[in-house]
Amino acid sequence: MALVNLAVLAREVATMQSRATTIYGFMGAFVPLAFMAVCLRLYTRFKFAKIGGDDIAISIGFVGYTGLMIATIYAVKYGLGLHIWDVPIETGVSMQKCGFTSQVLYPSSLGAIKLSIILFLLRVLPADNGWNKPLYGLAGWVVASESAFTIALFLQCRPINFYWDKTVGGTCFDQPKFYYVDAALNMTTDIVILSLPWFIFRNLNLSRRKKYELLLICSVGVFTLISSIVRLPYLHNLNQSLDPTWDVVDICIWSIAELGSAITLSSVPAIRPLIVHHFPRYMGSLLKGSTGSGRNSGIKNSGSHRGGATTGGSGNRKTTTYPGSEAADQASAKPSWFSYTELEDVDGSLRKKRSADMESQEHILEHEHEPRSVAVPAGVGKAKS
Repeated sequence: MALVNLAVLAREVATMQSRATTIYGFMGAFVPLAFMAVCLRLYTRFKFAKIGGDDIAISIGFVGYTGLMIATIYAVKYGLGLHIWDVPIETGVSMQKCGFTSQVLYPSSLGAIKLSIILFLLRVLPADNGWNKPLYGLAGWVVASESAFTIALFLQCRPINFYWDKTVGGTCFDQPKFYYVDAALNMTTDIVILSLPWFIFRNLNLSRRKKYELLLICSVGVFTLISSIVRLPYLHNLNQSLDPTWDVVDICIWSIAELGSAITLSSVPAIRPLIVHHFPRYMGSLLKGSTGSGRNSGIKNSGSHRGGATTGGSGNRKTTTYPGSEAADQASAKPSWFSYTELEDVDGSLRKKRSADMESQEHILEHEHEPRSVAVPAGVGKAKS
């Protein structure tokens, strides 16, 4: 009799357990940040530049992320986060349908986010950077692999509805092996994206600000790589679990965090012009403070240039531009805090790089909203004696 009472008590305690709060907590932390990041990104593009392929890709990724969140919310409603013996029989099929939807949306959303990162790199790097073909190849690999995984997950069972309704009869492929292959390829792609800045910095003379932006955009690979590694033991345990509706929550919350943080971090560099527009003094002082000093803080004195002359050594530098020259026009078109002396003219092609940068989409994106000063020819506007 005592054993019966203990069994009843154990079931009552188990019935009160739910991990729904954990799921909703992760959603509340990551979904609003991702939503605000995408909205600010698109607003910045509309206001200061134009929508690019990277913006379209991140929007597709966010739509997939939103769909995954909706499917997860309904799955919680139907029993996700409860112990398997507490899930109502009448809602089990609906919960399985939501789980199927989440599985299909995850690789498509992740692939769109990675594609957005690659397209952003193509957008901000100089046109003659030499990395266009490798980056386009990587973009093609991301699209092909994630599309293949999405289609495979959609067709994992024959017929499809056998996934959530075992009474119809059918077969499904070996899901554990598939998930391990998916995780391995995702980690490989993350490592490649994460290593891109080191190869790019080695061959290109970029300003420190651009380096920071590239590091930030590629740091998304760090978190996605960590998420993939952390999920592996949970996938292994889930395949052997006797309580899948409870144990699968660990995978759910890491997926929520991974996609949400990837969308947010990858959008931060794109909204920088909006921050500059509203906080120009703060951003100006911040950039001045990060330009460095000494030999690497500026261009070596090479005498006169066709458009002007540069004087001074390391530290504070004085640049003289002759009125009406090309250098004066370029100097008048950029804000006072935006300096190209962060580049070191090791190959004698500074003026070519500077002209290309001034015409790049990134420069237009950041500075076309700023008032431009006009170079006044010498002798004009002098007070009469």
